[in-house]
Amino acid sequence: MSKPYLFSPSEFAFGYSGCKRCYYDLKVNNIRINFGFPSIFSKIDSIQKEFYHNKTSKYLNTNKVPEGIIKTDYAKLHKSEVLYDQKDRAFQLRGKIDAYIDHKDFFSIIDFKVTNINEKKSLTYMTQLNSYAIMFEKPDLNYLKLNPVKNLGIFCFEPKNLKL
Repeated sequence: MSKPYLFSPSEFAFGYSGCKRCYYDLKVNNIRINFGFPSIFSKIDSIQKEFYHNKTSKYLNTNKVPEGIIKTDYAKLHKSEVLYDQKDRAFQLRGKIDAYIDHKDFFSIIDFKVTNINEKKSLTYMTQLNSYAIMFEKPDLNYLKLNPVKNLGIFCFEPKNLKL
């Protein structure tokens, strides 16, 4: 049996939904095009994770998220068990989440974004978030299991100005 295809949840938002030919070349021919990722986004991501870690979900400033503790320290590359598509082809999901919320009886997965959100973008990120849920509900051996994942969310940060 051949090795399972590996998919990263973020590929669905930034790869497949963009250039279909580029995504095909990546998966079939292992041709990767790197556009670079500005380091400021990684810095903002680190600051957000440090700020929100172990805080109550009330810090998200919304009444739509049930009470729980935000966890942002799971930096390990995570992998699902081997899964199968409708044509019986083996694949695994592999990636990193930004945060999850422990609600004691269930979990929420949160993805931090530095963007202004709109309906089209939220639909683009939906596959990414659903993939994270599958990855954590059906983890490979020796990986963290979060089950059940009942909520998925995007927490957007849109800076209006910066003070130095």
